Amino acid sequence: MESRFGTKCRRSSWLLWMTLLVFVLSLATPLCRGAEYPELSSARVAAIAQMLPENPEGTGRPCADRVAWEKVAPLYTGSVRQAAEFLRAPIPAGRRQLH
Repeated sequence: MESRFGTKCRRSSWLLWMTLLVFVLSLATPLCRGAEYPELSSARVAAIAQMLPENPEGTGRPCADRVAWEKVAPLYTGSVRQAAEFLRAPIPAGRRQLH
């Protein structure tokens, strides 16, 4: 549905908002850049090291635990099939209006 304001108005509005966003971000950048952190003492480093697990690990089961992953594999078969179809499909030609 076409609004009473034409495409040019929408394009101008978008350009105005993007310009405003860039301006605001450029004002905030110097505030973030100036942060200085004190040097960590060796006692603090040792305290942090004690908080960490012996071996690094993520959430969920390790990828080597095939038994656990075989149980949930059926939940993802549709997604894998859909991704394979998406990869086989040609990339649609871009429309000039989008550029």
